[in-house]
This record gives sequence, C-alpha cells and structure tokens, in this order.
Amino acid sequence: METNLSQADAKNTEKLLHILSSTWTSSLFIQMASGAARPKEFLQSNPGLSAKVLSERMTTLREHGLVERESFGGIPPRVEYSLTPEGLRILPLLERVKELSFLA
Repeated sequence: METNLSQADAKNTEKLLHILSSTWTSSLFIQMASGAARPKEFLQSNPGLSAKVLSERMTTLREHGLVERESFGGIPPRVEYSLTPEGLRILPLLERVKELSFLA
C-alpha cells in the first residue's frame, strides 16, 4: 500500500495520538462538534468525569491549539470551550477511527 507518510512523520503522529488517546478527550471533542459548551455541560453529559480532569484535558487541548476558551463577564462569570479550526480537522479522524472500531 502506498502512503505519503514518511518515517519523519512518526514523531508528530505519535504526539497527536497521545493527546487524543487521553481518557475523556474523544468524548469532549464529540460534544464540542455540536458547538461551544460550558464546563457544567461537559460534566453533566459525561458521568464520571471530574472537574479536575476536565480542566486538565481542556488545558492540554488549548496548549496544542485544538480548543479555545472564551470568558464572558457577568455574575457569575461564564466560560465556554469550542473547537478551533485545527480542532475541527480532528473530527474526520475520529469518524474514521469509529469506522475502524471493529478492530478493538
């Protein structure tokens, strides 16, 4: 099978796979595919997800430019997370992984 991947691509590929394979990350991506969401919405729709882990995942995703955080003034202050254009590019990859889930 021919591919346009080279051995030099392995490091970046492994890095992305490591980021995406963290627990809850795919669930968060799938939820943000429908639009921006607040932390409370993530916690309610993902039983077992803790606020600490949510914060860690969002920080990592923000550091890699896949998610953006928007703060709104007011009382109480409000925060929403959404996928960046780079984050949106991950969605087809997740769809392809879903197609291959028969391997798991």
